[in-house]
Amino acid sequence: MAEDKVFAETMAARLKLAREGKLLEPAQSQERAGVSRRAIHQQIRTGSLFTVDGAKGVSY
Repeated sequence: MAEDKVFAETMAARLKLAREGKLLEPAQSQERAGVSRRAIHQQIRTGSLFTVDGAKGVSY
């Protein structure tokens, strides 16, 4: 049960960052890091990067 609380707190913090405009969209991350779209998606799949689903289907 402690893991559920930590997960919920983590997701709430990520959503707060997205609402505050402090998270980048994948294309912005790609541009700033100078890597390919494929590299960004691979990092997301392996957990090196995380995403937050925002309003209107936008991921951060």
